[in-house]
Amino acid sequence: MRYAPRSHTYVPSPSPSPVCGTEDLGSVRLGTIENSPEKPAAQNTYTVNVRPNLWEEARARLSDEDRAWVDKTIDDSSTPVHNTVNRMINLATEKQRECETSGWKTVSVGSYEISFEEVTSNIIIWLNKFKEVGDTLVQYDPAHAALPWAAVRFILRAAISTKEQMAASLAVLEKATRIIHRCQVFEEVYNRTTVHHVVIEDLESSLIQLYGRPSAGSSLLESLEGGEAQVDQQVIACEAHRKAENDTRFKMQLNDLLKLSEPVLRIDKNVEKMLQQLESEELSRISKWISPLTFQLHHNIIKESRTEDTCDWLIRRPKFSQWSSATSSTTLWLQGFPGSGKTFLTSKVIDNIKATLHGKENDESFAFFYCNRNEENRRHALDVLRSYIRQLSTTSHKSGFIYAELKQFYDDCQLRGSGWTLGVCKEHLIKLLNLYPRTILVLDALDECWPEERASLLDFFDSIPRKSSKPVKIFISSRPESDLRQRLIHLSNIDIQATDNGDDIAKFVRKSIDRNGNWIRVLRQNELLKDEIVQTLLTQSNGMFQWAMLQIKQLLTLGTEGEIRSRLGKLPKTLKAAYDEIFENIEALEADAGTMSLAALRWVMCAHKPLTSEALLAAININPEQETFGSFETAEDDLLGWAGHLLRIDTQQNPPVWRVSHLSVAEYLETHWTILQAHCYVAKASLLLMRETYRGKDEQPKIMEPDILHESHRLQIYVRYNWAYHAQTQEDQYVDPKLADLLKAFLGSLEESSVHYRGWRLQILSDGMSLVLLSSLPIVLFDALPSTYAAPLPCYFSFYNLLRDWWDNASLESLLEESGDGYGFLELAVAGGCMPICLRLCELGLPVNIAYQKWGKLVLTAAQRGLADIVRFLVDKGAEIYQPLQGSSYNYGSALEAAIVLGYIDTVRVLVDKGADINQSYGFCHSSPLEAAVRRGHIDIIRFLIDKGADINKPLQGKRYGSALAAAVQFRYTNIVRLLVDKGANINQPLYGCTFNSALATAAGCGHIDIMQLLINKGAAINQPLHGCTFNSALATAAGCGHIDIVQLLVDQGADINQLCRGHYSSALAAAAGCGRLDIVQLLVNQGADINRLCGGYYGSALAAAAGCGHIDIVRFLVNKGADINQLLHGCTFNSALAAAAEIARLDVVRFLVERGAFVNMPGQTTYRSSALYIAASAFYIAARKEHLDIVQFLVDEGAVLNVSSLTYGALDKGGTSRHRKVVKLLISKGAVE
Repeated sequence: MRYAPRSHTYVPSPSPSPVCGTEDLGSVRLGTIENSPEKPAAQNTYTVNVRPNLWEEARARLSDEDRAWVDKTIDDSSTPVHNTVNRMINLATEKQRECETSGWKTVSVGSYEISFEEVTSNIIIWLNKFKEVGDTLVQYDPAHAALPWAAVRFILRAAISTKEQMAASLAVLEKATRIIHRCQVFEEVYNRTTVHHVVIEDLESSLIQLYGRPSAGSSLLESLEGGEAQVDQQVIACEAHRKAENDTRFKMQLNDLLKLSEPVLRIDKNVEKMLQQLESEELSRISKWISPLTFQLHHNIIKESRTEDTCDWLIRRPKFSQWSSATSSTTLWLQGFPGSGKTFLTSKVIDNIKATLHGKENDESFAFFYCNRNEENRRHALDVLRSYIRQLSTTSHKSGFIYAELKQFYDDCQLRGSGWTLGVCKEHLIKLLNLYPRTILVLDALDECWPEERASLLDFFDSIPRKSSKPVKIFISSRPESDLRQRLIHLSNIDIQATDNGDDIAKFVRKSIDRNGNWIRVLRQNELLKDEIVQTLLTQSNGMFQWAMLQIKQLLTLGTEGEIRSRLGKLPKTLKAAYDEIFENIEALEADAGTMSLAALRWVMCAHKPLTSEALLAAININPEQETFGSFETAEDDLLGWAGHLLRIDTQQNPPVWRVSHLSVAEYLETHWTILQAHCYVAKASLLLMRETYRGKDEQPKIMEPDILHESHRLQIYVRYNWAYHAQTQEDQYVDPKLADLLKAFLGSLEESSVHYRGWRLQILSDGMSLVLLSSLPIVLFDALPSTYAAPLPCYFSFYNLLRDWWDNASLESLLEESGDGYGFLELAVAGGCMPICLRLCELGLPVNIAYQKWGKLVLTAAQRGLADIVRFLVDKGAEIYQPLQGSSYNYGSALEAAIVLGYIDTVRVLVDKGADINQSYGFCHSSPLEAAVRRGHIDIIRFLIDKGADINKPLQGKRYGSALAAAVQFRYTNIVRLLVDKGANINQPLYGCTFNSALATAAGCGHIDIMQLLINKGAAINQPLHGCTFNSALATAAGCGHIDIVQLLVDQGADINQLCRGHYSSALAAAAGCGRLDIVQLLVNQGADINRLCGGYYGSALAAAAGCGHIDIVRFLVNKGADINQLLHGCTFNSALAAAAEIARLDVVRFLVERGAFVNMPGQTTYRSSALYIAASAFYIAARKEHLDIVQFLVDEGAVLNVSSLTYGALDKGGTSRHRKVVKLLISKGAVE
């Protein structure tokens, strides 16, 4: 069997995962094997109970040529199994080192990123597991064990020169070693002594076909995968039969073998270095600041609602197994129709991942999120990403720790009054994804996010493979909405079919029946009734959990067999028909019950925050159409009974709140009332309650229940802070006369407020901040509400059409003259985005170019909100957009900067078209508009600015990037880097005053190898000297920052290993040595770096850099490689490597250097804290100055000269600290002159 390694699409093998799970086989039908006809075994000459040598049989089926090749390659059959496998492990380890030495980390093959480290590690893991199984099994034939390794050893011994060939070869070997291990277990567990021979012959036949796969080249992987899948199917049948035999001994043996196949979890020592320990109180505070959402509670609620032993079918699906075991970044999409149980399935996936990671030492990370359209903070991209960041901020086994950069970011935000934005979230998430060796992200119900929000999430998910150097696996569940299907259909996906959920629905119905005590008598009289109920609901559900749930709940309210059978005969056919039936029943209720039920549905549909029972049960007693109030005596059970399972109480919240029972319920209700109609109803009810609450002294009360009028009643609090939210939704709709009348009655007029308005205003001003934070009203609005007139409030909430006659007829001139617009009418109208009110106020002469007291310049107020039309209107009216905004009250240097940062491209277009300077420097967060767009990743705005003439090469003074291109490189925006270069960005532009002094060095320092390659391909100068920074070249930058893959890439591309330039580390070798990267030091030396080349800079040589930074392993390596220990370093901080080690008090380094021949009295000049009067002449003097007593003692004992005339200050100086006096005492005792 000759295998020609070549590049091909690689489908990664599962990482070590259970061979087979007994729980996966419940749906297999056994039949009666004893009565089955005997199957002829065409080529099987062995007897029924004799175990065959399947590898030998596979060998016999090969062609003469392939069989001869195997015979020539195979080991002596007498060789012990361990020896055979150990040879393979040694060969695989050599390949692993070969890849490391070559700097090969990943390679794109087909649609996959193959990680050399992952694949080679898995090969070694499978080989070791083969040995472990051999230890577990009672007997294993050595000849049997030797046959599989012929091809494996051949490929491992082959000389492979290219990266792609190596990837293809290792991918095949990883798949092959895994198959050999799994089939070894199968042969032992399922054989003629444990399973009936009729069943086992099918497995044996499949194994023989798999063992003898003759395919070669690009089809080999596909051939192996197909054969493995066929074997898996036969294993399922064998396991089903073995379960029926209930053989305890082999059950125990199978469990032991399964333990050998548990998933391999990754450990990365670098993770722990990036974590910071905090006190529990501070950790809790920061975690809640990152994301206040109770993500684990959301999961627990769903998990507890999931029927036990359901949803297993998804875990058994080959596509899911392939996703869960993939070693590279990949995404799996679970799609299904409404009510098909996607959220329950996702919860099963989460439990599966948790079980894999729990209790085992690993540094892999995992985060999940359940979207929910009915909860405001669970349907936005920002909330999803913040929750991910919180979950990834630490590891499960490091309690009390958090990612140090997040702690620093928290401190910075508290100091600057800053916080989370979508761009900031993405930046930190990418850093976290690059921290862990592997990450899994799960997102349920993506379709429940608004379209623009889910598009933003998908954009981020799409960017992960480009920006993350570590594998990230993503699981998404959603309905197949058109926009989602267009984005996700090309990915691996599982479409839920009706047959998939059959067993789960049957289990759910059975357990629902078993929990119902009322049916005990009925079922005792007719035991077959339960099966009839289950079968009927299963048949008619068509895979819809929600339909089955509605029907079983309704059936459980019946008490006799006759009623149950009657209901079974007239079940609704579809989910919509089920809802229609419930809705018709509600409408048929007696007047009060029906009216209140329909009112409850409207309130729950559109509530700004979910309502408690106290609030909802009171709200449904308000009839806004008749302007009447009920008795307020409705109970929870009453409403639950009337609503017919369309509503539920979420008891996991504190206090419990009301929600629709399922997303499909909300969608169904919108076929009866639109969401805007529901808002209109709630707005009218709210204003009616407000009018009654703050009635005048002469008005007769209409509510006889005083509790509902109390300021702390939950409905009062909700209405007080959210009535305007509901009313505002009606501004662009047909004006409901009743709503307009109620709004006018509440406000009074623009010129004179009503008693109701004044009472409401007084109440909100006296409320505590805890209530204000629950409001949909902006806090800044509260001090803009005068008591005598109501005009500011309609300005902000855009109540124009609702109050049209007021705006047409009111005497605004006198009102504005009286206030001088001290309450910012125009400012509020601009913030609210109401063009008609802005136009009306400007007609009255209000200025557009002054700085108003709340948000400052009007054009900035509009730009920050993305109100392009308002911006255009203001500029046309004379608003200035040219001069930078000055003053600490502004967060942005101009309206253009604000629009760019916030991503409002339409507003950007308006401002630029109106004359905004696209090259203006602000002096705020960004040096230019282009930098602002690049930092936020807004590629459409970047393209627009460049097309309009933005200076693409403008130096960014005082910034850590230096140029727009370097900023794009640092943030790893590959597409933006490509755009900037294509548009004329200077790749080799020298950068000053920043972290890295070129775009290429920025990529090298940040570890972005993909962008490195892109820049090199586009003409970046690899050996460009960099002055005035820590590292003097791109190679030194990569070496100092520890990116060995980039070092290898640069060397392969022709980088000068011995290049010298001015800088802290003036050579690549010194940078690697000083930064403690032994692996890179070894690579550079092996590639020809000059160990003894004087490089200048702070240390002067690679040895001094290693010694001065305390890296004894590197010091030892360099000395062993021939480094000159006594090399005199002119013009540097230290005159020798020994002096550098002595300065930082590293006795181990000092001792090693002296033992290897370093002079303790090295002559020469040092500039360390020196002047014309005080010159240090040796490492001994430096140690004394630093009061490193141990170093001083050691140097003196080694013969350091004491009577040095220049030591008239420092060590021999009288006085000083007690530690200084110890040094003086020691020197005198050794003969020094005072």
